[in-house]
Amino acid sequence: MPYLRSGPAMRLGIAGLTAAALGLVALTAGYSHFVIALMALTTVAGVGLNVLLGLTGLISFGQAGFYAIGAYASAILTLHGVSFWLALPAAALIAALVGGLVAVPAMRVKGPYLAMLTIAFGFIVEHGLIEGGELTGGQNGLVVTDAPSLLGEPLSPAGLAVLAVLAAGASLAVFDILARSRLGRAMRAVRDADVAAAALGFDPVRVKTLAFAISAALTGLAGAVLPPLMLFIAPSSFPFSQSILFVLSVIVGGAGTVLGPLLGALVTVLLPEALSGLAEYRLLFFGVATLAVLWLVPSGLVGSLARLLPRGRDAPAAAEGEVLAFVGYRGALDRPAAELPHVDRRLVEIARALAGSPAVLLLDEPAAGLSRADTDRLARLIRRIADSGVAVVLVEHDMPLVMGISDHILVMDAGRPIARGTPAEIRRDPAVLRAYLGGADTPARPRSAPWQGPADAVLSVLDLTAGYGAAPVLDGVHLDVRPGETVALLGANGAGKSTAMRALAGLLRPVAGSVVFDDRRVDALPAHRIARGGLVLVPEGRQVFPELTVVENIRLGAFGRGSPIDPAEVERLLDRFPRLRDRAASRAGLLSGGEQQMLAIARGLMAHPRILLLDEPSLGLAPAMINALYATVAELRDEGVTILIVDQMAALALTVADRGYVLEQGRVVARGTAAELSADKGLEAAYLGAA
Repeated sequence: MPYLRSGPAMRLGIAGLTAAALGLVALTAGYSHFVIALMALTTVAGVGLNVLLGLTGLISFGQAGFYAIGAYASAILTLHGVSFWLALPAAALIAALVGGLVAVPAMRVKGPYLAMLTIAFGFIVEHGLIEGGELTGGQNGLVVTDAPSLLGEPLSPAGLAVLAVLAAGASLAVFDILARSRLGRAMRAVRDADVAAAALGFDPVRVKTLAFAISAALTGLAGAVLPPLMLFIAPSSFPFSQSILFVLSVIVGGAGTVLGPLLGALVTVLLPEALSGLAEYRLLFFGVATLAVLWLVPSGLVGSLARLLPRGRDAPAAAEGEVLAFVGYRGALDRPAAELPHVDRRLVEIARALAGSPAVLLLDEPAAGLSRADTDRLARLIRRIADSGVAVVLVEHDMPLVMGISDHILVMDAGRPIARGTPAEIRRDPAVLRAYLGGADTPARPRSAPWQGPADAVLSVLDLTAGYGAAPVLDGVHLDVRPGETVALLGANGAGKSTAMRALAGLLRPVAGSVVFDDRRVDALPAHRIARGGLVLVPEGRQVFPELTVVENIRLGAFGRGSPIDPAEVERLLDRFPRLRDRAASRAGLLSGGEQQMLAIARGLMAHPRILLLDEPSLGLAPAMINALYATVAELRDEGVTILIVDQMAALALTVADRGYVLEQGRVVARGTAAELSADKGLEAAYLGAA
């Protein structure tokens, strides 16, 4: 979320806007003072919500509750003889304490549940005020007749407007300072990636609690000025719609921007006033105008403007510039990390970790999604870090990278260490070869006779290039599948196998190349139309519908067929997978991993596929379940089902396959019959790296 970056210039601008607003107070009279004050107080409350929403990414629909707490605290204290100038900070403090308490349950929920929790808080405050008896005046509210005095003179409406304007200017300046401070950066870090923030030493719970407290304090402070301005407050003065207006003012103005709450207040306060003469049509026009702003400028008025202006440059400290240069980052220093290319983002992540002068650097899959050239560049960097005296612990599936830079390797399989030693020792270790390629004693059953079928392909992939960012994961892939054939797509993790399956199924739009299925191009079609055409994906990780029963999951497989479901079809699938019959009425989320994989295949078969795409069916399964699963794959193959299978267990997949392709760094490096690939030493090199 962008915000204007030059701190001194921003604060100078805030001072200028504050002076202009004060001048407007001097030039107007009567009701205009009330409107100006109300707009300024909405700005203060909006800044409070902006701390929560714009910096920390948490949304609250209960801000009217903090607004009411501040107003009632101020009114009650002043009615009991406390000076208004002491009641102001007291009201803010009380609201902050309540905000901290609300943060405790709020930290346990996210998304819509957090919104519901804050809505409930607002209703609790409203009804608590109604039941507050003499203290709050109950439903009748409180009448505030004594105006606060300054230097022995009571403040006029103009004086209250001046106070509100000064509070608005101060709150905007405080937000600007907070956004650039260590705490503000921590808030944005927790918003963007709380796991990474915790890994750097930030406490996400503490940061979010502080955000709630600061947000509540500012909103309570705004509410504290309301009693002498309104002269009367009641629970009905703080409806749920007020919380909605606060949220709108921040979003319309630009969440995370310094001036967003100010422009949002202009829209949410001045626009209804300007439309007051339209009576019953006022809310309609206001709603339409708000929708138009959100549609045309989704990042808010100030957020969209900030994208058009040149960004201010924050000069990095010397240490930040020895670290960025060390990792080889050459990009702009003022560019948001979200806009960086994938490789630059990875370099910045490593630089961020090195900035803490670690004794041990833990790298979790740093080469994921990188091209071969970028991976080689990363390898040199990691080696340079290790040579500088920092111990590096690398978790990585890119075996050429691991084999090329490691001094010592520990190989894990299903959470269990199976080998350790030098790269040369690991390449020769039988347990490693078995884990990556599968053993010779695999239980999968090959065809009884070589496959013979039509020569024309039902699926042809031509020069396919696809990926998730600037660098493609697949680069010029060619493959074809003929009717009734079983084809294996092999390669190490990160080679691009699952990316290829997603591209074929329409879940990932190819960058270049074509996918021809059943004599027509489908690479530009959406996923649901490809599935309805008969190219059916059983995705990696099963992806069953956990809250639906086994039978409901199976029946959903027929959704795209456009034909009635014969109950006998479901029965035949349950006969094929007896373990599913025993759990037919159970929720799919309660099944074991192997049972879920069987269910995913059964659901795919229910679609009557022309080609069944099996993506990593053995992933995470116990050996006994893998045996049962591949026995089923062999049965489907023998029944004439056309299958394209991706699996980490190369020997296992080749046992049931007729032909295969080997991917390495997104390119096909070998192809041939299953027997030819099984005997090819290049397959071993693709998985474990060349010696």
